[in-house]
Amino acid sequence: SGFHSTPFSVGMINPNGGGSQLYYTLDGSEPTTSSTLYTGGTIPIFMSTVLRAKCFHPSYLPSTTATRTYFFGVDHVTPIISIITDDANLYGSTGMFDNWWEDWLRSAHAEYFDSTDNHNLLFSQRVGIIMDGGWGGSRYHPQHSFRVKWDDGVLGEGSINHVVIPDRPDRTKYSDFYLRNGSNQWLNFPYKDAAG
Repeated sequence: SGFHSTPFSVGMINPNGGGSQLYYTLDGSEPTTSSTLYTGGTIPIFMSTVLRAKCFHPSYLPSTTATRTYFFGVDHVTPIISIITDDANLYGSTGMFDNWWEDWLRSAHAEYFDSTDNHNLLFSQRVGIIMDGGWGGSRYHPQHSFRVKWDDGVLGEGSINHVVIPDRPDRTKYSDFYLRNGSNQWLNFPYKDAAG
């Protein structure tokens, strides 16, 4: 995962061999056996893209999903968190954004990049995501607040260990991130989105 200014190509390796097949997507969705079969060669990347790949074998459980996010045209130095999940986890009859009154936990992948010029990748792992906030504010507005659960016992991979908030150098372990929409001040005080 990383930040780019010119097109490039990505190759993949299936380390499992023996009848397993590698499938991939370029839209952030979870690969299935209906996705594109990787038959070798390279995949051109020329715009912001989420590449996800997964191995399948008829006699075994599927592999975990490998996820890489490639950004183009980013010209700021704030930290970046990329949340990748199927559209159906967010929208429609099974989506938590369209059913914001429910407390549905959904699977996702999160990547956190620092604020340096190079935007170094600090964390990349499976997480759970869940709606948060009250009916009249965080949940109800078109831009929703939700939690990223790094250490969820089912969907997460464990807490992250890093000084994420510079003003709190003693806080080095995070189980959850709360991505907040400004709550009842949504669109009234937009600076709270950037500083909250």
